[in-house]
Amino acid sequence: MHKIFPAISFLLLTAWTSATELSSLHKGIHVWVEGANTCSSDLSGDDKPDPTRLGCELGLTNYPALSNITFMWNITDVDMLREEISADALLINTIELKRCFSPDSTDKRPWRKTKSALDKDKQCKKQFAKVPWTPGTIGSFTYNFPDPTPGAVYFVRAFALQDDTYLAYGDSSDNQGYFKYTSFDGLTDAIKVSVAIMSVLSWVLLFGYFAYDLRPKSEA
Repeated sequence: MHKIFPAISFLLLTAWTSATELSSLHKGIHVWVEGANTCSSDLSGDDKPDPTRLGCELGLTNYPALSNITFMWNITDVDMLREEISADALLINTIELKRCFSPDSTDKRPWRKTKSALDKDKQCKKQFAKVPWTPGTIGSFTYNFPDPTPGAVYFVRAFALQDDTYLAYGDSSDNQGYFKYTSFDGLTDAIKVSVAIMSVLSWVLLFGYFAYDLRPKSEA
Protein backbone atom coordinates (compact mmCIF):
# COMPACT_ATOMS: atom_id res chain seq x y z
CA MET A 1 0.00 0.00 0.00
CA HIS A 2 2.80 2.42 0.86
CA LYS A 3 4.13 2.15 -2.71
CA ILE A 4 0.84 3.28 -4.20
CA PHE A 5 0.84 6.77 -2.72
CA PRO A 6 4.18 7.89 -4.29
CA ALA A 7 2.90 6.68 -7.67
CA ILE A 8 -0.34 8.62 -7.29
CA SER A 9 1.59 11.71 -6.18
CA PHE A 10 3.86 11.43 -9.21
CA LEU A 11 0.88 11.20 -11.58
CA LEU A 12 -0.79 14.20 -9.98
CA LEU A 13 2.43 16.21 -10.14
CA THR A 14 2.90 15.27 -13.78
CA ALA A 15 -0.65 16.33 -14.64
CA TRP A 16 -0.14 19.60 -12.77
CA THR A 17 3.16 20.50 -14.45
CA SER A 18 2.08 19.44 -17.95
CA ALA A 19 -0.75 21.99 -18.24
CA THR A 20 -0.35 23.99 -21.45
CA GLU A 21 0.43 27.68 -20.97
CA LEU A 22 -0.83 30.22 -23.50
CA SER A 23 2.56 31.95 -23.42
CA SER A 24 4.20 28.75 -24.69
CA LEU A 25 2.21 28.79 -27.97
CA HIS A 26 3.05 30.62 -31.18
CA LYS A 27 0.55 33.26 -32.24
CA GLY A 28 -0.03 32.78 -35.95
CA ILE A 29 -3.68 31.90 -36.57
CA HIS A 30 -5.71 34.64 -38.28
CA VAL A 31 -9.33 34.65 -37.01
CA TRP A 32 -12.23 36.85 -38.11
CA VAL A 33 -16.03 37.04 -38.13
CA GLU A 34 -17.74 36.64 -41.49
CA GLY A 35 -20.01 39.46 -42.63
CA ALA A 36 -20.08 41.16 -39.26
CA ASN A 37 -19.62 44.75 -38.28
CA THR A 38 -17.19 43.78 -35.52
CA CYS A 39 -14.76 46.34 -34.21
CA SER A 40 -11.69 46.96 -32.09
CA SER A 41 -13.66 48.16 -29.07
CA ASP A 42 -14.43 45.74 -26.24
CA LEU A 43 -16.82 48.11 -24.44
CA SER A 44 -20.45 47.05 -24.14
CA GLY A 45 -21.67 50.60 -24.75
CA ASP A 46 -19.95 50.91 -28.12
CA ASP A 47 -22.73 49.18 -30.07
CA LYS A 48 -24.00 52.52 -31.40
CA PRO A 49 -22.51 54.17 -34.52
CA ASP A 50 -19.88 56.81 -33.84
CA PRO A 51 -18.00 58.24 -36.85
CA THR A 52 -15.29 59.66 -34.57
CA ARG A 53 -14.39 56.26 -33.12
CA LEU A 54 -11.38 54.76 -34.86
CA GLY A 55 -11.84 51.16 -35.99
CA CYS A 56 -15.41 50.95 -34.76
CA GLU A 57 -17.31 53.70 -36.57
CA LEU A 58 -20.47 51.62 -37.05
CA GLY A 59 -20.42 50.15 -33.56
CA LEU A 60 -20.25 46.60 -32.25
CA THR A 61 -22.40 44.02 -34.00
CA ASN A 62 -25.14 43.18 -31.52
CA TYR A 63 -26.31 39.58 -31.88
CA PRO A 64 -29.76 38.83 -30.41
CA ALA A 65 -30.54 35.79 -28.30
CA LEU A 66 -30.30 32.36 -29.97
CA SER A 67 -28.80 33.80 -33.16
CA ASN A 68 -25.78 32.35 -34.97
CA ILE A 69 -22.41 33.68 -36.10
CA THR A 70 -19.79 32.37 -38.52
CA PHE A 71 -16.09 32.41 -37.67
CA MET A 72 -13.31 31.95 -40.20
CA TRP A 73 -9.58 31.34 -39.87
CA ASN A 74 -6.37 30.68 -41.78
CA ILE A 75 -2.62 31.21 -41.63
CA THR A 76 -1.66 34.27 -43.63
CA ASP A 77 1.16 34.26 -46.19
CA VAL A 78 3.10 36.65 -43.96
CA ASP A 79 2.85 34.31 -40.97
CA MET A 80 3.85 31.32 -43.13
CA LEU A 81 7.19 33.08 -43.68
CA ARG A 82 7.88 32.81 -39.96
CA GLU A 83 9.94 29.70 -39.33
CA GLU A 84 8.10 28.62 -36.17
CA ILE A 85 4.67 28.96 -37.81
CA SER A 86 5.65 27.17 -41.02
CA ALA A 87 7.01 24.32 -38.87
CA ASP A 88 3.72 24.14 -36.94
CA ALA A 89 1.72 24.14 -40.18
CA LEU A 90 3.24 20.78 -41.14
CA LEU A 91 1.74 19.22 -38.00
CA ILE A 92 -1.61 20.99 -37.52
CA ASN A 93 -4.70 18.90 -38.22
CA THR A 94 -7.33 20.32 -35.84
CA ILE A 95 -8.79 23.67 -34.83
CA GLU A 96 -10.42 24.32 -31.46
CA LEU A 97 -12.59 27.41 -31.00
CA LYS A 98 -13.35 29.05 -27.67
CA ARG A 99 -15.69 31.89 -26.79
CA CYS A 100 -13.86 34.52 -24.71
CA PHE A 101 -15.11 37.42 -22.64
CA SER A 102 -13.65 40.79 -23.63
CA PRO A 103 -11.37 42.55 -21.13
CA ASP A 104 -14.19 44.96 -20.29
CA SER A 105 -16.59 42.06 -19.66
CA THR A 106 -14.09 40.45 -17.24
CA ASP A 107 -13.48 43.63 -15.23
CA LYS A 108 -14.41 43.17 -11.54
CA ARG A 109 -15.67 39.67 -12.32
CA PRO A 110 -13.23 37.19 -10.71
CA TRP A 111 -15.26 34.26 -12.04
CA ARG A 112 -14.05 35.30 -15.53
CA LYS A 113 -10.41 35.77 -14.50
CA THR A 114 -7.71 35.35 -17.14
CA LYS A 115 -5.04 32.71 -16.46
CA SER A 116 -2.18 31.53 -18.64
CA ALA A 117 -2.86 27.83 -18.02
CA LEU A 118 -5.45 26.84 -20.60
CA ASP A 119 -7.30 24.45 -18.30
CA LYS A 120 -7.66 27.18 -15.65
CA ASP A 121 -8.43 30.17 -17.88
CA LYS A 122 -11.94 31.43 -17.06
CA GLN A 123 -11.90 34.20 -19.66
CA CYS A 124 -11.88 31.66 -22.50
CA LYS A 125 -13.54 28.74 -20.75
CA LYS A 126 -16.28 27.86 -23.25
CA GLN A 127 -15.09 25.55 -26.04
CA PHE A 128 -17.77 25.37 -28.72
CA ALA A 129 -16.04 23.62 -31.61
CA LYS A 130 -13.21 21.22 -32.39
CA VAL A 131 -13.00 20.44 -36.09
CA PRO A 132 -10.47 19.00 -38.58
CA TRP A 133 -8.50 21.58 -40.55
CA THR A 134 -5.71 21.59 -43.13
CA PRO A 135 -3.40 24.66 -43.08
CA GLY A 136 -3.35 26.47 -46.43
CA THR A 137 -7.15 26.50 -46.53
CA ILE A 138 -9.69 28.89 -45.02
CA GLY A 139 -11.65 27.18 -42.28
CA SER A 140 -15.11 28.20 -41.10
CA PHE A 141 -17.62 27.25 -38.44
CA THR A 142 -21.11 28.58 -37.74
CA TYR A 143 -21.90 28.81 -34.05
CA ASN A 144 -25.42 28.88 -32.67
CA PHE A 145 -25.55 30.68 -29.35
CA PRO A 146 -27.11 28.32 -26.81
CA ASP A 147 -29.65 29.45 -24.25
CA PRO A 148 -28.65 30.65 -21.76
CA THR A 149 -25.55 32.55 -22.89
CA PRO A 150 -24.38 35.47 -20.71
CA GLY A 151 -24.94 38.85 -22.32
CA ALA A 152 -21.48 40.38 -22.85
CA VAL A 153 -18.90 41.52 -25.38
CA TYR A 154 -16.87 38.59 -26.76
CA PHE A 155 -14.05 37.62 -29.05
CA VAL A 156 -13.05 34.16 -30.30
CA ARG A 157 -9.75 32.36 -29.73
CA ALA A 158 -8.71 29.65 -32.18
CA PHE A 159 -6.21 26.98 -31.15
CA ALA A 160 -4.33 24.94 -33.73
CA LEU A 161 -3.55 21.40 -32.61
CA GLN A 162 -1.88 18.22 -33.72
CA ASP A 163 -4.47 15.79 -32.40
CA ASP A 164 -4.60 16.85 -28.72
CA THR A 165 -1.33 18.82 -28.61
CA TYR A 166 -1.62 22.61 -28.72
CA LEU A 167 0.75 24.29 -31.18
CA ALA A 168 -0.48 27.80 -32.02
CA TYR A 169 -3.38 30.18 -31.51
CA GLY A 170 -4.98 33.42 -32.68
CA ASP A 171 -7.60 35.90 -31.46
CA SER A 172 -10.35 37.56 -33.46
CA SER A 173 -9.77 40.63 -31.28
CA ASP A 174 -6.52 41.20 -33.21
CA ASN A 175 -8.65 41.83 -36.32
CA GLN A 176 -11.26 44.19 -34.85
CA GLY A 177 -13.18 41.05 -33.96
CA TYR A 178 -15.14 41.99 -30.85
CA PHE A 179 -18.90 41.44 -30.97
CA LYS A 180 -21.77 41.83 -28.53
CA TYR A 181 -24.34 39.23 -27.56
CA THR A 182 -27.66 40.20 -25.97
CA SER A 183 -29.00 37.39 -23.81
CA PHE A 184 -32.62 36.30 -23.93
CA ASP A 185 -34.84 37.80 -21.26
CA GLY A 186 -37.75 35.47 -20.56
CA LEU A 187 -39.40 38.04 -18.25
CA THR A 188 -42.11 39.58 -20.40
CA ASP A 189 -43.98 42.73 -19.33
CA ALA A 190 -47.03 40.61 -18.48
CA ILE A 191 -44.99 38.43 -16.13
CA LYS A 192 -43.43 41.47 -14.44
CA VAL A 193 -46.86 43.09 -13.89
CA SER A 194 -48.26 39.82 -12.52
CA VAL A 195 -45.38 39.46 -10.07
CA ALA A 196 -45.84 43.05 -8.88
CA ILE A 197 -49.58 42.53 -8.31
CA MET A 198 -49.02 39.29 -6.42
CA SER A 199 -46.36 40.95 -4.25
CA VAL A 200 -48.78 43.72 -3.25
CA LEU A 201 -51.62 41.28 -2.61
CA SER A 202 -49.42 39.10 -0.41
CA TRP A 203 -48.75 42.05 1.93
CA VAL A 204 -52.45 43.04 1.96
CA LEU A 205 -53.47 39.49 2.88
CA LEU A 206 -50.77 39.27 5.55
CA PHE A 207 -51.79 42.49 7.29
CA GLY A 208 -55.45 41.60 6.85
CA TYR A 209 -54.89 38.30 8.65
CA PHE A 210 -53.13 39.98 11.60
CA ALA A 211 -55.85 42.64 11.81
CA TYR A 212 -58.50 39.96 11.90
CA ASP A 213 -56.61 37.84 14.43
CA LEU A 214 -55.95 40.77 16.79
CA ARG A 215 -59.46 42.26 16.65
CA PRO A 216 -61.25 42.68 20.03
CA LYS A 217 -63.19 39.53 20.77
CA SER A 218 -66.68 40.00 22.25
CA GLU A 219 -67.48 38.16 25.46
CA ALA A 220 -69.77 35.17 25.15
